[in-house]
Amino acid sequence: SDSRADALAGADYLLRRMPGVGSLGVREGTRPMLCLLRAWEATGDGKYLDAARQYCDRSFIATQVMDWRRGTYICPLYENLRIISAGQDAMYADAVYKMYRLTGDLDQAQIVVAIADSVYAEAMLPQDQSLGDFIYYPRYGRNSWYFPQMAVLFCQAYDLTGDRRFLRAAR
Repeated sequence: SDSRADALAGADYLLRRMPGVGSLGVREGTRPMLCLLRAWEATGDGKYLDAARQYCDRSFIATQVMDWRRGTYICPLYENLRIISAGQDAMYADAVYKMYRLTGDLDQAQIVVAIADSVYAEAMLPQDQSLGDFIYYPRYGRNSWYFPQMAVLFCQAYDLTGDRRFLRAAR
């Protein structure tokens, strides 16, 4: 079909350019990784999977993105600001989780859990038990689209770990 040909042409363009590989920010790699994963699913051609893996290289993340002193996955949104960006990190983690589910690569699962731990530890504030243990992201209003994105992240982390704090946060 036309859409398949167009999608594969887009994936081939990504193969040639590999935009975002080596970037410290999650914005630059999330969508290319998803496109490449979908091309691999559609064709079974390993070149797409190999390229998608470059967007979630655990050794790169461990040396360039993790802040071991704080124990967090950080995102340098701006030149002088390195923070936990709950919504963007959750979006990236969703792509990494998809790769884990498609390949069974445990490195990818560990990246998802590291991101979830970071978001939970630094970007969330626990509420009183009487409010249903709802946890929120204080940077945005309660109607932000980040909330469902973070709920997905916490569900994925719960799936990978069985840690009930993630299930509580997702709820």
